[in-house]
Amino acid sequence: YTLTVRAFDGKYNDTAKVEIKIANVNDNPPVFLKFNNNITIQEEMIVEGCIANLEAYDPDIQDRSAPQHIQFDVVKEDQKTLLSIDEQGCLRLIKPLDRDPPNGSPVWQVLIAANDEDGGPSSLQSTAELIIILEDINDNAPILDMVQPVVWRENQPPGKITTLKAKDYDSEANGAPFKFRIDDSAGPEITNNFAIRNGDENDNPMKPGQSNIFVYNYKGEAPDTEVGRVYVEDPDDWDLPDKYFVWKNGNHPNFDLNANTGMITMLSHIPEGTYALEFTVTEEAPLIPRHSVDAIVNITIKVIPEEAVDKSGSIRFAGITAPEFVAPGPNGSPSKQELLRWRLASLLNVSVENVDVFTVLHSPHNTNGTQLDVRYSAHGSPYRQPEKLNNLLAAHQEEIEQELGLTILMVNIDECLMEKVFCETESCTNFLNKSNVPYSVYTNTSSFVGVRAVVDPLCNCKVKERPICLNGGTPVGPFNCECIDGFEGPYCELISIGFHGKGWALYPPLSACEEARVSLEITPYTEDGLILYVGPLRYNPALHVQDFMSLELRSGFPRLLMDYGTGTVFVENKQIKLSDNKPHHIDVIWSKTSIELKVDNCQMSSCLALTTPQGPNEFLNVNGPVQLGGTTIDLLSLSKLMNWTHTYNLGYPSDSKNVNPGCTMEMAKAVSFGIDSNFLVAILVCVAILLILLLAVVVHRRKTDDMFKDTDDIRENIINYEDEGGGEGDMTGYDLNVLRLMYDQDGLPIVDKPPLKENYHTRSG
Repeated sequence: YTLTVRAFDGKYNDTAKVEIKIANVNDNPPVFLKFNNNITIQEEMIVEGCIANLEAYDPDIQDRSAPQHIQFDVVKEDQKTLLSIDEQGCLRLIKPLDRDPPNGSPVWQVLIAANDEDGGPSSLQSTAELIIILEDINDNAPILDMVQPVVWRENQPPGKITTLKAKDYDSEANGAPFKFRIDDSAGPEITNNFAIRNGDENDNPMKPGQSNIFVYNYKGEAPDTEVGRVYVEDPDDWDLPDKYFVWKNGNHPNFDLNANTGMITMLSHIPEGTYALEFTVTEEAPLIPRHSVDAIVNITIKVIPEEAVDKSGSIRFAGITAPEFVAPGPNGSPSKQELLRWRLASLLNVSVENVDVFTVLHSPHNTNGTQLDVRYSAHGSPYRQPEKLNNLLAAHQEEIEQELGLTILMVNIDECLMEKVFCETESCTNFLNKSNVPYSVYTNTSSFVGVRAVVDPLCNCKVKERPICLNGGTPVGPFNCECIDGFEGPYCELISIGFHGKGWALYPPLSACEEARVSLEITPYTEDGLILYVGPLRYNPALHVQDFMSLELRSGFPRLLMDYGTGTVFVENKQIKLSDNKPHHIDVIWSKTSIELKVDNCQMSSCLALTTPQGPNEFLNVNGPVQLGGTTIDLLSLSKLMNWTHTYNLGYPSDSKNVNPGCTMEMAKAVSFGIDSNFLVAILVCVAILLILLLAVVVHRRKTDDMFKDTDDIRENIINYEDEGGGEGDMTGYDLNVLRLMYDQDGLPIVDKPPLKENYHTRSG
């Protein structure tokens, strides 16, 4: 705009031209071009190519042919694992869509966001709606919609058992009406099972029985707890109402008995030990006469301390239930729980009595009833760290699986490992929830009452807790510690460690946080090596989790590799070489949208390396330990199979090999270079200098002794001195005349010579 401005003072006037240029600012959101927003595809099928093409432009850019810098995104978080859209607006399927209940829908509403300025911090956004209609296929079996199982008692005459009812999640074309052979009205044929249970009748007399119950009492604080039922041999089922239970020799002060059910209750505050309980069981039924037998129940109570649970390793088994795990094997052979305990004791080289398998339960967060969570601990003095336990177990996983006849699904139970299962858009942290209320597992001849320790997924990053001051530190205030010299971490951690070149150290795993940082200072004496690795210890095809992070030196420059589970990316810094025998600070910062490598706290672009994660995953989900200085595994072999951090108490790792706690630089340097001929020469020179200094000190001392030998106190040679008492005798017990006079160089006694004037000192006053 050009304006003419006139100024007039009543007599004189003048004009000036003013040019106003309007700078373009981003004040208009993107605009979508018309597109087909209603598409139909078949369910449970991946469509090749684009299922829809979207275009948008930025009204703030006048030239429509110029790059519009539009970034497209799928808005709904739960759809980001199913759909993806690229910079050109091509919408693709990642996974097939389901139209059927309970998790599917015949119509899917998809919202697509368009952000200008490439999605930058000041970008504006518009959204467009896309409707996907799914065509049904016959992929669901009919479901028997009735109470199951149907019970048909033994010894009953033939007759009608029940009426079958069914429903189908597919559309009517692929569903009802049904022919109860059983299949639905369209191919392919899909069948469903129908269970009929043969109901038992009490027609066999019972026999005496004996059973065993083992109880882990967490911190000795268990409340009154049902620990198991009195067992007698009886081939009949469902005959409990026909039995009556009583104590054989009177009540026990630490246990209660339910006379109708035979259930034994352990009372609170029970002392540790083994208890042999005796009972009498009486039975009477229409088909058997009244009779009584004896039963013995052996109960072992063991107190498990909190430290054992806090430092426990954990395993998730597949294909087994809790009763199957604790029950004795065929012909009285050991249970799988005992086999695991013995195997762990052998691997850890400790006695079986020092190994406890104290938790056997099905997690409330896991709907699969055949996946079993087991926790264990081992101690000598003190308890072994969980990373050491889990690392050792993972290294011998195949042997343990073969010996137990089980499949290990996960070592170190981690509810955050599968992304967005519990926390869709937030951080995820594992929290070990320990309860003094036990978890009971009942079988006929044995029962197990263990510690209820469940891993809960919390949708936040690690919560700040009241600190535990390590390494002899003293708590000061709510969140501070006063530490001994040398322990410099906020909670008195020893924050340095040295490596020999073929060592490693293990530390607790990282949480899956939205934003996280690992900071460390290194002084490398070699140009190539692994600094840090966080990731799986072994390949597990059942989990399909490949997340990892690796920080390494390559030709003296730092290089970071990271995989959120959907593709590996790397960043490296080629500006600052770290192998110069000087300390360097490294920061690794990662979030949902970025991965950053920073060296020496430098903010210049030359010191920073930045990239974005690959694929739709947004979190680093790992349950393996943080490994420093090296790894316990073969990363090359693992990488082929996989297709590819708070302040740590570095001086006291959970497990380690070839490390120096405290990391004295001199020791690290000597180990790094090795002891060659030059190094030996340097040592000999140092020894020679030390000997010369020692000789000089000895000569000096001898000269000093000669100089003052005449002034030595000789009183002990001439005095008959009494240390205690004696009174005035102390002052007269020797003759002063025996003291030798001192002479100067002229041969005259010093006491007979006048003093020299230069030795006079006057003091005013």
